[in-house]
Amino acid sequence: MPEHWDEAPADLPSWWEDSVSQSGEAPLLPMPPLSLKQPDYGPLFSAVPAQQCSEWITALLASPIYQAQKKRVGRTALSDNDLIQILRAIELQSYKVALSTLAKDLHCSVTSLRDQLTKLQRLLNVDGYSVVNYEKRSNIVELNFQVLCQQFDLIGIDAELSNLI
Repeated sequence: MPEHWDEAPADLPSWWEDSVSQSGEAPLLPMPPLSLKQPDYGPLFSAVPAQQCSEWITALLASPIYQAQKKRVGRTALSDNDLIQILRAIELQSYKVALSTLAKDLHCSVTSLRDQLTKLQRLLNVDGYSVVNYEKRSNIVELNFQVLCQQFDLIGIDAELSNLI
């Protein structure tokens, strides 16, 4: 330490060196009874309306061609509920969406979604026509709505919704 410096006195808090109480045990304080029921604080966000199935998805599920294709694919086919969720998520993104965005929308992993897309393609890509296209290089999933309507005979739906696309 330099010559002209003085060591500062230790400035310890008063409790630092107090002797520990020798009484043994701390007094027990009465505890309020535990409530097993959690308080209801309500939803964090405003209620989201129930997801409704679009008219074209309902028509697709009722299509005899879809039913035959589902039988042909067999037990590896997507459930109708999974199909509805995926198609609705793609529809909300204007029929063309990045794989990662679709995975976020569906609350699943990208790996799981790739498996589901393979099942979706087996189910909807009839006679070699690409209704659902997954471009691996760009990680883009696209639903060709016009081809879907033609392949599954969704008459009237194509013309009605082509104005929206």
